[in-house]
Amino acid sequence: SNMKCIGIMSKSQQNDFIKWAKKHGWSGTKTNGGHIKWTHEKIPVFCFSSSTPSCFRANKNKKAEMSKLMVLHGVEV
Repeated sequence: SNMKCIGIMSKSQQNDFIKWAKKHGWSGTKTNGGHIKWTHEKIPVFCFSSSTPSCFRANKNKKAEMSKLMVLHGVEV
């Protein structure tokens, strides 16, 4: 979409996303490039997110991506 993201990500929103990810079995490690590499013990693929997302939609979209991967690989969401 061409919509501009105007909402700023708060620290609590970022913390909520990290808690959500960990609760659902994801582990994050910081890369040298400043991103977070997310892995899941039951899923043979990984995904990346920004360690400092500037847009509130970034984590919403990442949750959706991670949830889809979980469903695709038979992991309960």
